[in-house]
Amino acid sequence: MDKYSKVVFFFGTKGQFIKTYHLLNTLNSKNVNVELVDTGQHTETISKEISNLNFDFKYKKYGQNKTDISSIKEMIPWFLKTFFKIIFSKKDKERNICIIHGDTASTLLGIIWGKKNNSKILHIESGWRSEKIFQPFPEEIIRQISERFSDILVPDGKVQLKNLAKYSLSKKIVPIKKNTIYDTLLNNLDSKQDSNLNKLLITIHRTENIYNKKNLSNLVDIIEMIKNKEFFDEIVWYCHKPTLQILRKNNYEKLLKQLGVNVEMLLTHYKFINAVNTSKCVLTDGGGVAQEASFLGVPLIIWRTKIKTDHQYQDNKNVLVSNYNFKDTISFIKSIRSHEKTKTEVNESSSEIIADEIEKLIVN
Repeated sequence: MDKYSKVVFFFGTKGQFIKTYHLLNTLNSKNVNVELVDTGQHTETISKEISNLNFDFKYKKYGQNKTDISSIKEMIPWFLKTFFKIIFSKKDKERNICIIHGDTASTLLGIIWGKKNNSKILHIESGWRSEKIFQPFPEEIIRQISERFSDILVPDGKVQLKNLAKYSLSKKIVPIKKNTIYDTLLNNLDSKQDSNLNKLLITIHRTENIYNKKNLSNLVDIIEMIKNKEFFDEIVWYCHKPTLQILRKNNYEKLLKQLGVNVEMLLTHYKFINAVNTSKCVLTDGGGVAQEASFLGVPLIIWRTKIKTDHQYQDNKNVLVSNYNFKDTISFIKSIRSHEKTKTEVNESSSEIIADEIEKLIVN
């Protein structure tokens, strides 16, 4: 069996870092040498989270940008610059296992980095499918490229595992029962904050919701409707930077504040997840936030069209995939008081399972 001297975690977004945070700590506890290679995609946001790692590690960052890449206009030159820096940089002399995560632009760059450095590539969140190659775009394409060129695939559910059947003989597949975000979630919850406030927490950032004027207008309309019906004592919208820019550009921030909606910047994950845990309901279009809220049993409205991966919520009465339907959304909110807040219980750690597989390949 081939042996490797270290693990390189190649990432760029806040979600990738948060979902892998507990895995990195677990690897460190097993005396595995960990290095972080950061594309700088969410450089401003991630800098606040990296400081929470409580062990020594090497850190390399591509790109000189001091703020997050928050628009398509910024994304293209950033991607090309990072691509060429990877291509023309010196090869890593140590044999490494390169961990990549999810389906972002940084995931794709991680594949390129791993191939250039002859890494053994491990892909977390393998097997996700929408069955529509351009929905979401480019995520669906990146998912399939990542699986094709990775050596170890980590699916986090039965459907995802089934989608990887064609690789069963050619690649190592390490199935886990729950997404690794669950481990980070458990370690970030404040047990003292057990109050259930009558608050609606909103976080929206997907391109189809903030850059499409019709979808954005409909979103503001539904928030106004919810506010006017006084379902909640408080509504807080935690904004990603591009979302806030778009709200301001369209004069929606002022309107929302006049309605009494609190429009605020994103929190650190620790503060944010405890804000989710104490909310009466969450309205989001983010996959990670949706997973977190559903794990915590907080009533959840996913603000987007229904897609194939929504199978994970089909038996969960606390979750509504809205399909942008106003009537269904209001009906769901009206019924929230009858919903029981039941947290997901998982006896095994997904991060431990992945770390055990990595440890077998590491020379201590």
